[in-house]
Amino acid sequence: MKIESVLNNPLFAIYSEITIPQLKKIISKTSNIFDIEEDTDSVNFKYKDKDQDNVLVIVSEIDDERIVSMMPMNMPDSRLLACLMAANNWNQRQDAHGTFAYIANSNDKYFVIIESHLMLRGGVEEENIRLWIKNLVNHINPFEQQIISTVAEIGEDSDLLKGNGSGLWSAIGEFAGGVFNAFLDDSGGGGGH
Repeated sequence: MKIESVLNNPLFAIYSEITIPQLKKIISKTSNIFDIEEDTDSVNFKYKDKDQDNVLVIVSEIDDERIVSMMPMNMPDSRLLACLMAANNWNQRQDAHGTFAYIANSNDKYFVIIESHLMLRGGVEEENIRLWIKNLVNHINPFEQQIISTVAEIGEDSDLLKGNGSGLWSAIGEFAGGVFNAFLDDSGGGGGH
């Protein structure tokens, strides 16, 4: 089989750049998603989480060679510190596989977001793009559980800030300890999971 015949075969389409209509076509071939809509600069779809809630996922092109998928989760204003710690906990998990979490605000609303990037430089097969989307979708339930359990454990920001401050110092200590352990793991200085 000649290499050019493989490259000209639509089953082996290689993308080093992608348009929104091409992205929508690929996403539509992914199982367990619905309400796929194309916007001017993104493709949005929904996924039913384990609680049967419809979760919005946004996929867009960042630049000519990188696409991003993200799932924003509404965050109560009174739980910013807990959500920050939850995002940090997610980012330290060894099973987060190609995803990361952060907090953002838009129109005076706060969100904790799980996100993933895919580089197209050098070319990526359609199947890789589909599996990358599936990877983010497969992380939605564990991500939601991480956020919900951390928020339940930490409580409201006002609880951390009132009294003698021991709640706040405990939370800061947990956050700093996690960062320090991550540093040790990355530098080979210990911790080894």
